[in-house]
Amino acid sequence: MTIRRYAPFLAAALLAVTAPSFAATDGDIIRNGVDVDGTLVPLPEGEWRLVSQTVSRSGALNSLTMLRLSGDTVTAAALIQTAGAGSSTAWGKAPACERHDLPLARVRYASDHDGSCAWTALVRTVVTKHAPAADGAFDPSWLAAVATAERNRWRMPPAWSLVGLRVSDPRGAVQIRYAFPIQDGPAQPPDRAWVDAAWDRVELGFRRRIDRSTPLPDWRGPHPASAATTPPPADTDADSLLGRAVWKTVTFRAIVTTLDFSSNYMALGNAASAAALSAFGFVIGPFVYLGHEMAWSYFSEAPPVELPGLGIEVAG
Repeated sequence: MTIRRYAPFLAAALLAVTAPSFAATDGDIIRNGVDVDGTLVPLPEGEWRLVSQTVSRSGALNSLTMLRLSGDTVTAAALIQTAGAGSSTAWGKAPACERHDLPLARVRYASDHDGSCAWTALVRTVVTKHAPAADGAFDPSWLAAVATAERNRWRMPPAWSLVGLRVSDPRGAVQIRYAFPIQDGPAQPPDRAWVDAAWDRVELGFRRRIDRSTPLPDWRGPHPASAATTPPPADTDADSLLGRAVWKTVTFRAIVTTLDFSSNYMALGNAASAAALSAFGFVIGPFVYLGHEMAWSYFSEAPPVELPGLGIEVAG
């Protein structure tokens, strides 16, 4: 027996490990949600067509584009991106989640190993086969979807209102851009309640805690403030990080001071001497702990990774 005899089987096994796991093929019609690399991605109401799937040359990014059509008119789009076999899953926060010019940019939590954030934006760049894509603003899957729409003479909107969501942990990462057409009138992104409902369900789908029985509500229709079965994690911006660190400092210091005083009193048998010995740690310790906590939170956070999308995202 030689390794050559088993080469086809080894190649097939390697391909199975490294290839992205899409549970659908191009042209499939899907409702409510789609399985992508172990993540169940919820979809708004209606019938969605899987139009294109791509894998980056390095294998670091798997992309999938879905379109919702009414006749020959595109009424919504979804660009789904997952970390491929050649990627670190430490994507960090999406850079858009740190922008101050967008209608909404929020971070629920972020660390060196997991994160969750959301943003809304407008995409006014009209993508056609003549549009330059060298600046990296366009995901290859999205460009392929646009080309497919042109071949089929589907009517694409000139601009989009977009909701972006990113969730990651040590085992994987997913980023989803839900896009809705801007036609006549002022361009308005989906409201905060819709974003929260979609965000909650994306987080649950990332952890396989939902099924495909219920779609996301339409972004223009009535919808619940939250679709999750459990409350979402608290926002993690600069103020809440500081507040959490302060409260951790207070509770930690109370416990440590009590232990210090108890140990000193047991050793000395004198309450005044025990209190004097504990006073230094009581005064200096909180500042040392708080500085350590803030430095750890700052330096341990994963750097943000920018992913291409539907075009240039702007505030309005």
